Amino acid sequence: MGAGIRCAGVASALLAVLVLGCGLETSGISAFDGASDVEDDAAGDWIPGEDARREDLGASEDVGWPDDGANPGDDGGDERDGDDEDDGGPIPDGCSIESCNGLDDDCDTRPDDGFACVLGTSELGCGPCGQGRRECTAECVWSECTYPLELCAPGTEEECVPASCEVGHRTCEPTCEWSACVADHSDCTPGATESCEIESCGTGSRTCRTDCSWNPCRYGCSRSWETCCPGIGCVNLDSDIQNCGACGHDCGSWSICWFGDCS
Repeated sequence: MGAGIRCAGVASALLAVLVLGCGLETSGISAFDGASDVEDDAAGDWIPGEDARREDLGASEDVGWPDDGANPGDDGGDERDGDDEDDGGPIPDGCSIESCNGLDDDCDTRPDDGFACVLGTSELGCGPCGQGRRECTAECVWSECTYPLELCAPGTEEECVPASCEVGHRTCEPTCEWSACVADHSDCTPGATESCEIESCGTGSRTCRTDCSWNPCRYGCSRSWETCCPGIGCVNLDSDIQNCGACGHDCGSWSICWFGDCS
């Protein structure tokens, strides 16, 4: 009977503890905060509960980066997985930045892209009427346009020697070919002569120049020391005071003409 009473007393005590524990849990206080303030770490060692929680928090914040503070992609350097850049895009492995060599260095199917032309190539279409050719130089820039000498730029003009006269000009046609050379003068045939009249002197003659223009009309005065002055007649330029040295050169009053000079 005494043993039964003791068992009933123990059971009542345990029931009271359980009831008290439930009440504390509902109020946010663990009945075992003071009793089980230890936890088992990963190695099986018992450590205080607060320290265990502190270690758990540290593990969640530490993502395993090296202690030198360097994170992947955050070193201020290159993040392109070893690729170079060309024309704004990545260059595949085994390729390189484009250079002027006639090759497709950056593997984009376009040799010497980024330059004016492809090394060693040439093209037609420049110059007069698009009939010239230019070459791509060692610097991958176009050379001067070259074209046959017989071609010209429409509208240009140049001096030439016509068939019958000494001086002429020709014009470039819209077909980029030169027109026939046309003499600047067509008054006469070089070497030809004809008669002409000089006022106050008489009938003289003139000769056609090599440029197909006439020389001035000449008249031979009957006295060899005289010269024909048009509108005046034959005079002695050495002594005539009104035609001293040249037709119409008047020495004026109180002067004489001495061997073509006024004095």
